[in-house]
Amino acid sequence: MNRLGIFAALTGFLAVALGAFGAHALDGQLTPEGLDWWHTATLYALPHAAAALAISLHAKTGLVRKAGWAFVFGTIV
Repeated sequence: MNRLGIFAALTGFLAVALGAFGAHALDGQLTPEGLDWWHTATLYALPHAAAALAISLHAKTGLVRKAGWAFVFGTIV
């Protein structure tokens, strides 16, 4: 697997893990608004990870490949 695919898989894993962490460990620790923000952030990370993974599997070079890295970067930011 290429580097983009690895980063995409790690991004997806982190999105799911952080979503579970927020649902269980942060319940009662954050305000309802804070939990809502956490939930939104993890939900935004999942489609970015899926898009980057799809690009890593199908695009080998060029502008589309750079778009895959943009998805990974956008998730981190």
